[in-house]
Amino acid sequence: MYRWVLLFAISLLWTPISSAQITEEVSDITGEYRVASDDMNDLWIDTYAGDYGAYMPRYVSNPSLDRERWMIIFYGFTDEETSMSDADNVYITIDGQQIQPLDVTMRTRVLDDEIMEVAETVYSQSIFTRMANAEEVQVDIGDETFELPDREEMRMILQTVNNQGEQTASSDDD
Repeated sequence: MYRWVLLFAISLLWTPISSAQITEEVSDITGEYRVASDDMNDLWIDTYAGDYGAYMPRYVSNPSLDRERWMIIFYGFTDEETSMSDADNVYITIDGQQIQPLDVTMRTRVLDDEIMEVAETVYSQSIFTRMANAEEVQVDIGDETFELPDREEMRMILQTVNNQGEQTASSDDD
């Protein structure tokens, strides 16, 4: 008996603990449904003249506009603007296949003594799904290149949205 308890305790120690967290919410004002990462996720920097890169995946559905958006927001933190600030192009490479987002919005903000460079990108659900499940994902923003090492939150967002859709469909059948 003690041996089974000991083996169970050891298996719990070897179980990987996930730090991925997402938030699901509906706006009381707009009715917008949002599923998003709670925190910024680290980007691996291949080439970036700044100090730090991060990203946040997000899904937004606005029923009044009959629109859904599968998004990834990329952040670069730097002391001086890089090519990311005024990039004309964003490319995503998914397992060797290069694609462009459906929409890109670039902006730069100054926070204290640091510059935050932001690239807000929008994808189809199928491309977002491919990124979430790919072996390798690389993003090129201007001359800056990053890798998305762990996309667990993207998979969690997909699962949450799909579960929400199944619940809605089953309640429509009633």
